Amino acid sequence: MGAASNSSVDGNVAAPATAKSKPGYGSDVRESDFGPMFAWPCQTENQVINLHKVSCAPVVLACMFYWNNFSLPAVLYLVLHGTYSMMWLAKYLCYPPKNFENPPGVAGSVILYVITGLYWITPFMLCAHTYEISVPLLALVITTFNAGIFLHYVGDCQLHFTLLHRGPGLVDTGLFARTRNPGYLGEALIYVAFALLSGCYTSWIVNFVFWFTLFRKNMNKKDESISRYPGWKEYAAKSNQFLPKINLIRDLKSLFPQPADADASFSKKD
Repeated sequence: MGAASNSSVDGNVAAPATAKSKPGYGSDVRESDFGPMFAWPCQTENQVINLHKVSCAPVVLACMFYWNNFSLPAVLYLVLHGTYSMMWLAKYLCYPPKNFENPPGVAGSVILYVITGLYWITPFMLCAHTYEISVPLLALVITTFNAGIFLHYVGDCQLHFTLLHRGPGLVDTGLFARTRNPGYLGEALIYVAFALLSGCYTSWIVNFVFWFTLFRKNMNKKDESISRYPGWKEYAAKSNQFLPKINLIRDLKSLFPQPADADASFSKKD
């Protein structure tokens, strides 16, 4: 990397690259050495998560056959969760998350796989009963899922390639301008869609457990890591950790030309 890669594209000064970074938050993605997608015993948390993702569609299919449930909600769940999982594996090939490159060990791999397997409670409960999904609920599920997919994968893409080509530093533009964790927000919306589709309160319990333990822990670790960069105080003031920080009046006004902008535009034409 040349010297230009250490200058921020959004005005922040990036920290100089180190000779070798430890995996996780605060590491330099340019120095990260990502392993293969799968391995046993798993060498990284990423590989455990990848193994979970590739297992999702077969597990959902097994639930459908076990309960003999091939209703629209069950088939839709298979399509949505299967698509999300395949996208995750494609993401790992193109821009893998460096924060899950920690070595879990054999016991840790088994524990992590079992923990992520709690998400399969949702398809199990969904397939255990058959119901006719209403059109408004169907529309809400698909809309929520699509919004989550956009935030999660586009946010992770922006973060990865900004850090890859610029180097370490704050990423506070684009999807990160209002929320410091668009990826986690998107993932939460994806599982909100799954819970809505399941029609079971157990799915919500599983989601809240993950949101207030793993998600919250990782978001706090990220804040602690990026708080060392110049401009952190200003960035923290204009953004929220999870939900986007919105000023409704100001944001609506920004959608339209302001008087000063209009005058400048007319001046250029003259």
